[in-house]
Amino acid sequence: SVRNMLAVSREDGYPTLKRIVIETTGLADPRPVISSLLNLANEEDINLAGLITVVDGINALKQRQTQPEWLPQVIAANLLVVSKTDLLNDSELGELNELLNKINPLARLLEKKAETIGMSIFEGLQQAQPTQPAQKVFSVVPSLSQVHQGVKTLSISHDGSVNWMRLSMWLMLLLRRHGDKILRFKAVLWDEQEPEPFVVHAVQHLVYAPTHLKAWQGAGRRSTLVLIVRGIDIEEVRRSLRIFVGIP
Repeated sequence: SVRNMLAVSREDGYPTLKRIVIETTGLADPRPVISSLLNLANEEDINLAGLITVVDGINALKQRQTQPEWLPQVIAANLLVVSKTDLLNDSELGELNELLNKINPLARLLEKKAETIGMSIFEGLQQAQPTQPAQKVFSVVPSLSQVHQGVKTLSISHDGSVNWMRLSMWLMLLLRRHGDKILRFKAVLWDEQEPEPFVVHAVQHLVYAPTHLKAWQGAGRRSTLVLIVRGIDIEEVRRSLRIFVGIP
């Protein structure tokens, strides 16, 4: 927890913390984290500098209708980073930017490719009046306590290599049939023919190109995948993976 991190940083031999960055999952409602940090700020010498929300440029309009977490994430943000802008035309990007400005006119808006974002993204948050959007989200958006009842997570680790060709075919078939219900797919995989592991990401119908981890330091060839879905029988997904790819 943040409280424990602060306590450790005060001990001799440990560096003083200057900034704490908390990354949530793509599904996270930001309000519990915001509330906890605002309460902690009353006891510790810290302040909530701001909240950065990455907006999926391809799926944002659909997510606004189907993912209740989308709206509180946008409302609470001090900085909105629109991703995948290279896959949008000018009209689509303009429509999305107009929507975001209407929902949260206080937030700065950035259009970035993943490889161009560095630590500089955190600069300037202190001047963004951080608590104003954060507090607004509590009164504007209703509780999401019942929303996640249909969300399921499948996490599998496999000691050994996988056949990436078969796994990619399985993933494509899964997304073609259930893409709207696939909230996130992330995997670190060892292919039978590759000397290093690679990472694969997918959100709904969109699959990103695999990224090879050439500086990988881990021992062994363990493949791990995580799948977050809504409204799908997760055991059926597990069985199809076992039958099609051979991962137990």
